[in-house]
Amino acid sequence: MCPHGKRRGRCKDCHGSGICQHGRERYSCKDCHGSGICEHEKYKQYCKECKGQRIGGTSICRHGKQKCHCEDCGGSGICQHGKYKQYCKECKGQGIGGTSICRHGQERCRCKNCNGSQICEHKRRRDRCCHCKPLGWAKTIIKRAELTATDEGYLAPNITAEKLVELRKTSTHCAACELPLDWAGASPHLHHDHETGRVIGYTHRWCNAMEGNIRTVLKNLFPQYSSPMVAQLEGRVREFEERDDEILNMNEDQGDTSWRN
Repeated sequence: MCPHGKRRGRCKDCHGSGICQHGRERYSCKDCHGSGICEHEKYKQYCKECKGQRIGGTSICRHGKQKCHCEDCGGSGICQHGKYKQYCKECKGQGIGGTSICRHGQERCRCKNCNGSQICEHKRRRDRCCHCKPLGWAKTIIKRAELTATDEGYLAPNITAEKLVELRKTSTHCAACELPLDWAGASPHLHHDHETGRVIGYTHRWCNAMEGNIRTVLKNLFPQYSSPMVAQLEGRVREFEERDDEILNMNEDQGDTSWRN
């Protein structure tokens, strides 16, 4: 045991022999290709693909879940309330579990007040922070947009995570009112065409809401010809946007990027 009360070889403060250059245990570090990581870039004992090949997945039950977390198998990690024992608030109140619940009633690793390990310096989930993990943030935004589109019955934004990251970097002004966007305050809204899925750009949340309200008002006041009128207006808007895109692409080809400033 080291002075920090840990096994000397696995103590980060003592720079134990089992700790790699990335600050993780060597056998479970993906960057070091540790012995505990399989060819699928997962923990070998928790990999379903390895279990199918009978070269790993020893902690996966016949239901395809982790044995300790499987309700059907009566896993040791499941409490009487049908939840993960370490995350159960009821068990914490009874003093028999909830070890990962902090005094604020939240998961300790995700609690901003406790400075949880999954909270970054920007006070956001580390894996969903647009500064720390841009791709993780973009995938979360796209996934939420897809769920909302499915519930509301329209097409989701047609954009990849990589392009969404680039769009965020270059979006400094609202695509509707052209006023500056405040990324530090209320998060701007990703505006897209609900019928085609084409992404228009980032707008203020109130600008996006206003556009939807105007569309609804036109349809309610002029039901006999609102749809053709709206379609005509949208067609004109698309023409202007496509022409602007051509001009911007032409300027970029010529090396002129002053429009970004």
